[in-house]
Amino acid sequence: MKYTVKKKAYNIVITVIGVIVMLIIAFPVLWLLRTALIPPVALYDKPPVLLFKPSFVSFGNAIWMGHLGSRLVNSIIISIFSTLISVFLGVMAGYGITRFRFPFMKNVHILVLFNRMVPAVATLLPIFIMFNRLRLIDTHIGLILAYSAGNMSMVIWMAWGFFRALPHEMEESAHIDGAGSFRVFVQIILPVSTPIVASVGILAFTGSWNEFMMATVLSRIKAGTLPPGVVAMMNQSNLAWDQLSAASVMASLPLVILCIVAQKYFIQGLTAGSVKG
Repeated sequence: MKYTVKKKAYNIVITVIGVIVMLIIAFPVLWLLRTALIPPVALYDKPPVLLFKPSFVSFGNAIWMGHLGSRLVNSIIISIFSTLISVFLGVMAGYGITRFRFPFMKNVHILVLFNRMVPAVATLLPIFIMFNRLRLIDTHIGLILAYSAGNMSMVIWMAWGFFRALPHEMEESAHIDGAGSFRVFVQIILPVSTPIVASVGILAFTGSWNEFMMATVLSRIKAGTLPPGVVAMMNQSNLAWDQLSAASVMASLPLVILCIVAQKYFIQGLTAGSVKG
């Protein structure tokens, strides 16, 4: 009886602590939403207004006055295409490392991981000089190539871990039936690789969408993306917190939706290669 009472008390305490921690973590996000949705006339009221009719004026002002409309379109285009390129090439490379044997290929995955360890700022100047000579500064193609290259090592490493644990029997049967390596990869391997493809796709899209440093250096106006645009709103002499909050919500919302929709595949992909079978 005493053990049951202690267990219930313990569960209640843990639940209360969990709720408090969750509220502390969620408070900045809730306040951000509140600042973005509150009517501008009530933004600086004291005490702060908590109950109000939501207004989307700040979102319209952020798009038109903050010039974020074109940046939002650029971010969508660049993130989608860089994700498709890095996932397509990276997944094939990860599969090839685990299935084919070439000279010096034994530790190639370590080289891929080492490339991931190199700070992005160390490669910024060489990339800028190269892109400037190729006339890729402030172009969609330039940012797509830069983001694809930046995400490639992560995609290859995660795909290598997944395919390393994938049994070879299915492929061997297809090879016996006369199927080539590319056909085996497309028709047999890809259908069972949905979790890892979704996982690396989410991570690659997130990395491209949130990328700030490369976008600041390699873009100007035509190919400007959303993160530098949101930061640029903070340099104004009269800072509009409602517009800045609305811009932050717009920058975060696509990632939240993507993670909610693909949550199941994301978790499966992260744990698929953890145990070698």
